[in-house]
Amino acid sequence: MHQRSVLTLALALAAMPAAARQASADPLGPIAQCIAKGQFRSAETLRRANQDPTRQVEGPNGPATVSVADGYRVMLHKAGKAPLVNLKIELSAPGQFRQDRDAILAQYGVMAKRAAAAGAAPVAAARSEINGVEVIDLTSPTIDRGGPLSMVTLAHEASGVIGTAYMLSQPKDVREYANMEEYTALRDQFTRELAGCMAAKG
Repeated sequence: MHQRSVLTLALALAAMPAAARQASADPLGPIAQCIAKGQFRSAETLRRANQDPTRQVEGPNGPATVSVADGYRVMLHKAGKAPLVNLKIELSAPGQFRQDRDAILAQYGVMAKRAAAAGAAPVAAARSEINGVEVIDLTSPTIDRGGPLSMVTLAHEASGVIGTAYMLSQPKDVREYANMEEYTALRDQFTRELAGCMAAKG
């Protein structure tokens, strides 16, 4: 009986189209490939190694746990040499998407309050929706600072995928934006492209 079950499974896998088998083995690969084929080019694409299937985020009452069943890290440039986006694409564990999304939203609340108290960012994170993908972002009011200028999270419940993009500050001599308006346009362009890739996955 066991041998027949194994044989049935083997035949089913053999009959499955190659693309479907690949998608099952690498569910986030199509998103990583999609975003790198747009206006932003990939400098480095790394799949998350087999490790702890969770990560910690800040919460109002201390660290909170977010599930990570699979993940990618993609460093992206636009026209220049300096990196512009550090992107994490993560797949929630089955049944964990809403809990993960809520933990990340709570993290934005903590970060927004801390940044607002320091006069470094808007009081609240901005929220919107693109192609059925929820978008939350927190952006610095100035481009003249080090570190990330924005943290943008895109959450797609249909596929259980959460993408977090850190939009990076660039050195002035190679900066691809002259002012806040130009930076915001780049941020929004990337967000639209990533939302499109995530929606296509679902």
